[in-house]
Amino acid sequence: MYNALALDNKNHFIMYNLANAYKDIDELEKAEEFYNKALKFNPKNQHYLFNKSLVLLKKRNYVKAWPLYDLRIGLRNKNDKIFNLIKKNIYLSNKLPNNKNYKFCIMPEQGIGDQLLFSTMYNDFLKRYPKAFIFTDKRLRNTFQNTFKFNNFVNQENIGKIKELIKNKYKFLYAASLGKFFRNNIKDFSNAIKLKVNINIKNKIKKKLEKYKKKQLIGISWYSESKSLNSKSINLNDFNKLFQNNNYLFINLQYGSAANEINKSKKFKNKIVNFNEIDIYNDIESLIALIDCLDSIITIDNINVQIAGLLGKKTFVITPYNNEYILYSRSNFGNCDWYPLNKIYYLNMNKTNINKEFNKILRDL
Repeated sequence: MYNALALDNKNHFIMYNLANAYKDIDELEKAEEFYNKALKFNPKNQHYLFNKSLVLLKKRNYVKAWPLYDLRIGLRNKNDKIFNLIKKNIYLSNKLPNNKNYKFCIMPEQGIGDQLLFSTMYNDFLKRYPKAFIFTDKRLRNTFQNTFKFNNFVNQENIGKIKELIKNKYKFLYAASLGKFFRNNIKDFSNAIKLKVNINIKNKIKKKLEKYKKKQLIGISWYSESKSLNSKSINLNDFNKLFQNNNYLFINLQYGSAANEINKSKKFKNKIVNFNEIDIYNDIESLIALIDCLDSIITIDNINVQIAGLLGKKTFVITPYNNEYILYSRSNFGNCDWYPLNKIYYLNMNKTNINKEFNKILRDL
């Protein structure tokens, strides 16, 4: 690409591709440099600006990143039914109105993990707009209602309610867009919330765990079912050094076909406990209660990171070093602004350092 740029030094598309390449290998300064060069020639290109926002988020330059990150709304949702229903009513201003009775709705972002992450800003928002509505995945509704003591949570599939609110001239704000109002410097992240746990479910789980009370209980998950996110996955055998310590008992937090690996080898017997009665994928309320019973969590980048973070659990997160997600900036040296008890361990692209990172986890445990 450098050779191509030398032949055509005004080709902003080549500059953009170079920026993406540097972003992919986590060379953030170089990535930002080439996004800026491309933008000099094409300053309104939304793809250039949005990808630059991902770099700025990883650099923790939140003030500059959030407004550009809003471009994701149109770029990611063009074919989404709900987006096309509400797109004329989306609130895009960089300032919030002072009127506490302003007609606002919060719309969910992506999957359930993102909904949990951005819920960390709901209290900030609800203090200003107590009459708002918040749409959410139905699996989270009970937990959110109990956590925030707020009854206007609506199932995200409720098209009828969305149409009613459009008719009543409500404005829709996507959840991640709360960041530009409430998460612009490190101090802003100190407004932590803790998920409310269903105490009846938790007590039943605690009773089953009583026989292991002399051991440290560690939840684990290691595999992503998503083909696009498969690079995040690791092998259950990578935990072998940890399994050798008899002071630890591991609790399975893995759903899907990967969970069956536990039954395929005798070496996992008496090392990993399965709660077969809990549907980890669908019964999020029980998953939250289970994680709340544990001492710590070791996991790849998935929903367990969010739940453990929102429960204030010590969490060891194993992730590719070039993970674009906003939690995992290497500029934060293995820490996380959103969840202060998270410790992050980075795998290189071919995962050759996985034993080294597990040794670090063993040390930190």
